[in-house]
Amino acid sequence: MSQESQLSEVFIKQRRNLLLISCILIFITYTNIDIQDISLLGIKLKNSSNPDAIIWAAWSIFLYFTIRYYQYFVQEAYPVLIKTFTTHIDNRIANFSRKQMLIVSDNQSTYEPNPYNGLMNTNWSFQINVPKKRILGKTREAETIDCQFTKREILSLYVKSLVYITFHHHNVSDYLFPFLLALSCVIYKAFSIFTFVT
Repeated sequence: MSQESQLSEVFIKQRRNLLLISCILIFITYTNIDIQDISLLGIKLKNSSNPDAIIWAAWSIFLYFTIRYYQYFVQEAYPVLIKTFTTHIDNRIANFSRKQMLIVSDNQSTYEPNPYNGLMNTNWSFQINVPKKRILGKTREAETIDCQFTKREILSLYVKSLVYITFHHHNVSDYLFPFLLALSCVIYKAFSIFTFVT
């Protein structure tokens, strides 16, 4: 079952509504179109004496759809996005831990990389277990080496994981794009009001 099919029909409708009203507002605001008449439920309204009222009504609908989308996003889409992110960052953590193991030891050693949530609770530290072995007639006792992620390595894990899922996973464009489009509407409108006032 795809993740898209796990989402409710209502969520998909809310996403469609937000995308539609955002595109309409961007078009109206950017083109400065003059609305002469409008068709509403088969009723044609002509030569409105207050065309700004239509724009404000559209912004009211936009606000409603944005709030509705956010409510469904938190319940349904946000957990999917978090799962996508943690799965990818867990893979990067495991690869990094293995590279660290090869630096301090060899392939016979084992490492215990905590998953992302566990690492946050242990201050981003993990252990490498080096087995007892004999080297040049001398016995090296088994030991446990504590390893710690540096702040730079942690930042690198976050950035690379976020960039990867943004460009390689559909969940980001499916669930966050409507918010970004809605945000661009608000920013553009705020900028146009600010420039008008000044």
